[in-house]
Amino acid sequence: MNIRNKILLLFISSVIILIIVLFYFRLTQKRQNEIIIQSAAEQQSVLINAAVNVRSKQLNQLVSDYTNWDEIIVNIKKPNNKWAESTVGSIISSFNLRSVSVYNTNNQLVYGFGKHYANILDDQSTRNKIINLVHDNGLIHYFQVTSEGLLEISATSIHHTLDTAKVTPPAGFFFISRLWDQKFLMEI
Repeated sequence: MNIRNKILLLFISSVIILIIVLFYFRLTQKRQNEIIIQSAAEQQSVLINAAVNVRSKQLNQLVSDYTNWDEIIVNIKKPNNKWAESTVGSIISSFNLRSVSVYNTNNQLVYGFGKHYANILDDQSTRNKIINLVHDNGLIHYFQVTSEGLLEISATSIHHTLDTAKVTPPAGFFFISRLWDQKFLMEI
């Protein structure tokens, strides 16, 4: 073998080794990119879940805060729309809610404020089932799909101020809802 063939063989071997190294480097880089993308997606998912949980807990806390209150019980038994508008209805703008609904123990709407407050429990059968769930569980939290987007609903039973453990029979039921539209999602 002459020198020319040895140099050619060395050159071809070097090119093959370079191609193998570049292929391996590209493969390693692709795997690293996939790991980075997967990690970023997992982190984003954790952040979104945390934000959703915080918002849902806020809604549950709000519904709980308004349902241990002697004054609302008096105004369920003897409805006073002026009182309800200034106290119950005002929380819609204060907390960026979609609706607030108050039902008596006969599952009848006593007060309703906001957009589509009656549509949450639009038919008697649905109303009875959900109010029975609230009665049995104390607090419920669920989502309902609407034509305008996802509606988050939180509801609980109404009790006297000192009955924070909710051991006495309920005096009514309190529902609040929030629409998960584009504006709300941008806030999260």
